Amino acid sequence: MFTLPMKIEKSIVIDRSVNDVYETVANFNTWRDWSPWLCQEPECSVSVIGAAGKQGHKQHWDGKRIGSGEMALISSLKNTQISYDLTFLKPWKSHCKVAFDFSEQEENKTRLTWCMDGTLPIFMFFMREPMTAMVGSDYERGLTMLKELEENGSVPSIIDVAGKVRQNHFYYVGLTNQDYFNDFDKTLHQNFEVLDQCVLSGEIPAPDFKLSIYFFVDLAHHKLNVINAFAYRSGKGLDAVSIFKKGHIASHSALCVDHLGSLRYLENAWATVENLKRNSKDKFCKNTPAYEVYFNIDEDIKGVEYKTRIYLPLR
Repeated sequence: MFTLPMKIEKSIVIDRSVNDVYETVANFNTWRDWSPWLCQEPECSVSVIGAAGKQGHKQHWDGKRIGSGEMALISSLKNTQISYDLTFLKPWKSHCKVAFDFSEQEENKTRLTWCMDGTLPIFMFFMREPMTAMVGSDYERGLTMLKELEENGSVPSIIDVAGKVRQNHFYYVGLTNQDYFNDFDKTLHQNFEVLDQCVLSGEIPAPDFKLSIYFFVDLAHHKLNVINAFAYRSGKGLDAVSIFKKGHIASHSALCVDHLGSLRYLENAWATVENLKRNSKDKFCKNTPAYEVYFNIDEDIKGVEYKTRIYLPLR
């Protein structure tokens, strides 16, 4: 079969020793804690065999949403490089070479580079650019979670597919947030502070809930265009509001994914939503944007207690 090459390389600096980072990456038993794919399906069946860091160490996964495949360690040079064979079985068969390169930085830090050298079937030529961008984004999410795991001991990000729900109509007023994912948390809180002050001054009513409405999301380049908004079940008192973006979302059904944890890891939930959308038989509503509702954004909590629900409207 004729194939097309697909190469990806992403890196990050981790504030831990080369040996510590090497030991984590070389052990497939740790991957569930930082894998950008396993986090999308926590219940995915995973089996690991062989001695960590040694030739023959293997990981096999079989998921309903993330597909199935196997990674096998084929060579390693302590604290320098690890190479793997990566075989995908579902949703289609393919084979890649994967490597992690480790380099010691000053002050006990490590630069970790994640590389993939793979192929796509020639008949999927139109998918090479989006697949390269998508997998590159996955690598960046994985490296960020690995950094969090190494530096802080755990990753505050848990995904739960809540399923289909019925959402009643609501009105909203808010502020535009055209930003990158890395800056989203900061801008969101700044916008909500402005809206909170307007509630205190009587310019707008107290909301029934807080949300962000997504008009554009580019996972590959981490860009987004959203409105951080206050939502109301009734439009009473909103007619006079002119300083904010306003709108109305009609009643609808939606496919929902819950994210428990820091807003900086919401990309994990959105990647899950995109995965569900690609593999779903449901028809999604083009005229109603996706949005996320914050259950406890005003509470002083940490870790995975923070809850956000993403809504993907259906026809």
